[in-house]
Amino acid sequence: MAPLTDGDLVLVDPDGDLILKVGSERSITHENKCNSPDNEDDSNAAQHEVKEIKQPKTLRIRVCSKFMTMCSPVFERMLNGSFRESQLTPNPVEPPVLELPEDAPTSMLELCRIFHHTWDTSLDAFPSCVLPIAIAADKYGCHKIARAWFHYRAFRNASRRSTCSILDLARLISISYILDDVGAFYFFSVEGYKSWRTKKGQNDEFISEISRYLPARVHELLKEIAKAQLKALRASCHNAISELCMGNQRYRDGAIVHSTIFTRTEEFTIPVVCKGQAARVAQYIQALFEVDLWLPGRGGGGPASLEAAICIVRQIAARSNDGPVNCDSVACVSCFISWESAVQDVADSFENELRGICLVCLKRGDLSTSKLQTGCNEHQGESTLGWFVAWSQTTRDYETLED
Repeated sequence: MAPLTDGDLVLVDPDGDLILKVGSERSITHENKCNSPDNEDDSNAAQHEVKEIKQPKTLRIRVCSKFMTMCSPVFERMLNGSFRESQLTPNPVEPPVLELPEDAPTSMLELCRIFHHTWDTSLDAFPSCVLPIAIAADKYGCHKIARAWFHYRAFRNASRRSTCSILDLARLISISYILDDVGAFYFFSVEGYKSWRTKKGQNDEFISEISRYLPARVHELLKEIAKAQLKALRASCHNAISELCMGNQRYRDGAIVHSTIFTRTEEFTIPVVCKGQAARVAQYIQALFEVDLWLPGRGGGGPASLEAAICIVRQIAARSNDGPVNCDSVACVSCFISWESAVQDVADSFENELRGICLVCLKRGDLSTSKLQTGCNEHQGESTLGWFVAWSQTTRDYETLED
């Protein structure tokens, strides 16, 4: 496809009855930026080359006015309400011109293609160049149809790429927020705090990108949740000892006898283990301690992120059955249990119970500590494992538009 130049007429609908004149002679800096390699990190740029292309300052786009008004409540009010634009009479023979000088030409072109179901499937700079299109969709109130397109782009991209950079993750969270995509925001917010870096200064790029479109409270929430969940993972790893040694608990007067570890501030208990599994328990605790995943946490030298911590637990699980030595008791549960499966279940259960941020509550300003830890039951009744979106949920009301 030949590059577009200033003033080109693009036939989104060759039989359209309306021409949109989009843009002005001023420079379109935002769209140039989204195509710039400087705005991509090294891993992202290595996976797909994004060449800087000069964007046209103006475009003429031939469209069907019916599609525009059906998809956008803003265009509906503009063309059929009491605005000045409503004086235009759509005509396929001599289409009138509707000027939109404040809009970005290429973003508006793609939005019109989305309305007409003729979008550009070769748009590969995902998700950087989806952002301006999401902004245009937000302006014209067409969140529902834009969300469907966003999901198509996201799933198509996911089938070709197995990793997502921290900068791209910030963009995906921003797009979900702009499009009022409750399910996607829930999903990507989980990925956001899982990827939150534990070392100071390593989240600056992420914070800078996400703060362009979202309130500062969002990245503060992600940081808060990441810290709390890392502590919860340490507790889960500690509790796994009780699960693994359950068959060797000894009773005295109805009470369970444990070995006890005292620290300066807290007390932790470890069940008595058989001689055969003592070495394995010690190796398990040592492995967790070396990566700062054993309570109470040393506060330094630990995993790079919550996601990295979960991966470490899975690696420890894979080595848990190395060289098992059984004790003499034929009734010893610990000697016959699969430690690899048990520790793996710790990571699986923990990860499956992670909860995202409810977008509806966020925009309402209703984010209590309980909702951050257990999830929002009011708006997140459906599973988001497959990134399910409730299309009826939105935080905008375009019925209040004023002439």
